[in-house]
Amino acid sequence: MTTLRRSISTLALLGALFLSIGPGCIGGDEGSGESPAVESGTTAVSADMVAKTWPVRMSDDAARAPFEAQSGWAALFQRDHGQALAAFAGDPASSRALARTHLELSAIYRQAALLAAHSSRHVYGELRVDEDPVEADYLLAVGGALTGDLDTARTALTALGGAGEPTLQASAADWRAWLDGGAAWPPDGSLGDLPGAPGEVSPGTRPDLGELPHYRFVERSDEARAVEAADPGSLWLLARWHEAAARAAAPDDGAIMDMWLDPWRLPAEPHTGASDTPVDDAWLFGGFLMAPEDLPFLAAASKDGAAAVAAWKDRSPLAAVVAPAIVDGKVVPDKMLDQSAWFGQQLEAAMEAKSGGEQAYHGPFGQIARVSALRAAMVVADAEGQYRDAGVLRINALDRSVQAAADPVFIASVAAWDAGNKNALRAQELVHRLVQSYPSVQAARYPLDALHIRLSRNAAPAAPVH
Repeated sequence: MTTLRRSISTLALLGALFLSIGPGCIGGDEGSGESPAVESGTTAVSADMVAKTWPVRMSDDAARAPFEAQSGWAALFQRDHGQALAAFAGDPASSRALARTHLELSAIYRQAALLAAHSSRHVYGELRVDEDPVEADYLLAVGGALTGDLDTARTALTALGGAGEPTLQASAADWRAWLDGGAAWPPDGSLGDLPGAPGEVSPGTRPDLGELPHYRFVERSDEARAVEAADPGSLWLLARWHEAAARAAAPDDGAIMDMWLDPWRLPAEPHTGASDTPVDDAWLFGGFLMAPEDLPFLAAASKDGAAAVAAWKDRSPLAAVVAPAIVDGKVVPDKMLDQSAWFGQQLEAAMEAKSGGEQAYHGPFGQIARVSALRAAMVVADAEGQYRDAGVLRINALDRSVQAAADPVFIASVAAWDAGNKNALRAQELVHRLVQSYPSVQAARYPLDALHIRLSRNAAPAAPVH
């Protein structure tokens, strides 16, 4: 009977891995998911590094069994955080899994807040028009605050003055008080009057941002058209709520959560950097950290770039796979594409050897590894100021982020990056998919849609909007 139950749970887990994600869902059909062809036997990292990765270790049935026994892991493989929360919340033994689920939600909403902030700064900053409502200065101020541009935030709040409805003025007063008090990060303790603020933290639950839109303004034009808006700061508060829920669920893992969040923090947030903390497999299995050492490496790389690769390449598989692609302190994207392909090939071969034959899950696990490698190199390139090269790696990782490798955290981060680059069209496509699983991301669509309209109006008639 035990063998039968294990077989059934294995099928459920693998079914989640291979479940076809329909149009409009996270992952969708974007990109081929393919990696460059590689020669058989080509290696990216040492065999010892490959052996320490979770995909290879979990090719052992006994090691994988605890994850197959809990339905929440199948939901997390499917990137269904709602189902994962429900499953993990009812299981006291899954406190770390519950914390991880909340932390991933925190990162999603952090990136949604960044997306809204970038869009608001573009629309009501450089692309502003005379017809914009007077309350636009509030949205510009919040965008500045969340991106670390405090001068813009202060100037915009001064321009706003006493304009706007009482709820907006209460929110503006909160931001003014934070700025006047020294603007210490994080600002959430000062933002009690923002609309849709989540209530008391309760792990296993999933608050929303209340009724949207949060505000209805009037355009300063003869038509006096209505302008609907959501508060970008409310997305930040929701992200912080999920972070607090994660810390409440697994209070002993605070240092792990600090490091995990480092690559996904807002520009104004301080990075915590690497620490020597044991990392349980609940923080790794099915995710984009291949081994415990990858967590401190990425935390360090998000700030120190190539220096972190040099420091961690003998311990972290992801640092080891990025290291050969570093030339003169910079990431070379073409070399990294080869490295990621070889890495996935190595892991699949090692999994097959450990399993005693090819198994259905080897391909999806290998795909996660390939995407993980590209994302790690992207983090390094971003920290080194390699804007174009980081973009090449980011888009290649996005193209390969399909099915089991379709991470909504990363997808939200690409949408935020696109908004920062005024590429509203692809950002809208990505957000459309996210909203179906994460309704509160809808709050970011208001400024993003406004950005798309503003760019379309300003574009030459025959020129596409990129």
